[in-house]
Amino acid sequence: MENNDSQTKEKITYESTPELLELAAAGKDITVRDDQTEFSIIRDAAIICRKKGTSFRLIDTGTFERAQLEWIIEAGADLYVSDKTGREYQELDFLHRTSYNSKRNIAMFLENIPEEKTDQKTYSSSEIFLLGESGIYFHVSNQRKKFPFDFLKELAFKCRQGGSWLVYYHHGLLDPDITSIAENAGWIHISDQNREDGDDLIFIKDLIRVAQSNGSNLIFHLEKGLPYVFLEEIIQAGAVVLFKIPPVEYKSSLKILEKKASRKVLDPRTYYLNTTLMP
Repeated sequence: MENNDSQTKEKITYESTPELLELAAAGKDITVRDDQTEFSIIRDAAIICRKKGTSFRLIDTGTFERAQLEWIIEAGADLYVSDKTGREYQELDFLHRTSYNSKRNIAMFLENIPEEKTDQKTYSSSEIFLLGESGIYFHVSNQRKKFPFDFLKELAFKCRQGGSWLVYYHHGLLDPDITSIAENAGWIHISDQNREDGDDLIFIKDLIRVAQSNGSNLIFHLEKGLPYVFLEEIIQAGAVVLFKIPPVEYKSSLKILEKKASRKVLDPRTYYLNTTLMP
């Protein structure tokens, strides 16, 4: 899937086997799940992408053994995992060592609160912190479960120590404690779905300032539209604004803001796979 938005370079998700190697040879960025094709094809496509200088991202659903994932990472793939996949902590630790030596990245989407009592497998907080400290990138959303800010602050700190980031997606009204994530270089995604005429503009601008002073930023998903002055203020403050509203008319005053916002290009590590939807 290609996205014409210059702020992000969305990847191709390929769901069948015959042309995967051809796409890699053509210099395409590729995202594929491990259950979509054979191991050897995925490995060979990753090798081609690495030689071409393009991106190959593998989504781990638990299909492959750890050794197979190590070979794919060594071939040139970045690995995207979830705690719901059920990989043991030791497996992730080994995979990260392989990714570090191969100069690749591992991103983990955390869906369960550590040590929460559920029927699903969860990791302990200490294991998550160790993985963050080792250099794994973590992605967390409060859409389904409300992660404690004390936990998020510590995870952001550990990721910062390990040279990676916590990327946090916040749904709903802003909580003052969210600043603690920005203070520890965490990237924060918010949207205008719960904003009312920019009534929290002062706080958002302060959040942008804190994040930028620590090497990260605020990513604002514009999905329903807000007053011109509000958007102008946060763009001038330096936030990344993703325009998801219907195409702005050429003569609209918003067109100038959209063009200015599009000059900021996001590092792929600041979002999980794509920016189409906020998880």
